Amino acid sequence: MWQKILALNLLGPWRFVQAAEPLLRQSKNGNVIFIGALAGADVGGSSIPYAVSKAALHHMCKLLGGALGPEIRINTIAPGFIETRWTSGEDWGGLRGLVEQKAPLHRTGNPDEIAEMVRGLLRSTYVTGQTIVADGGLSLLP
Repeated sequence: MWQKILALNLLGPWRFVQAAEPLLRQSKNGNVIFIGALAGADVGGSSIPYAVSKAALHHMCKLLGGALGPEIRINTIAPGFIETRWTSGEDWGGLRGLVEQKAPLHRTGNPDEIAEMVRGLLRSTYVTGQTIVADGGLSLLP
C-alpha cells in the first residue's frame, strides 16, 4: 500500500515535472500547481502513508520552487474536507459534522473553491514554492 500511495501522490507529480520541465522553461511563464492535502500539512485525520505522501509532496514543491525559477513557478494547494462524491456518504458524516462544528468558518469546502484557488495561483506571478492550506481555518485550532 505504501508503494502505491507514494507512486501516485509523490512519484507521479515528480515524473510530470521532469517530463514537462523543458516545455515549461521554454514558455518563460511555466506554472505547476500540485494538489496536496491538509493531512500532509497537519497531523491527524488520515492514514499514515497518505499523510506522509502529501507531506513529501508539499516539501518537494518547496524544493522545486527554489530550483526551477525564474522560468517555472510551482505551488501546492492543501485542501481540508471538501464535499465530493467520495465524501458525501454516511461514512463521512461524523468527520463532516466535526469540521462544521470546530472550523472557524463552520462549514466544509467545495470543489469550486479549490478551483478558484488554482485560478488565483495561475495569476499570482510572485508566488512560488508555497503550500496554501484551504481548510476553513480548521488547522488554526490547537
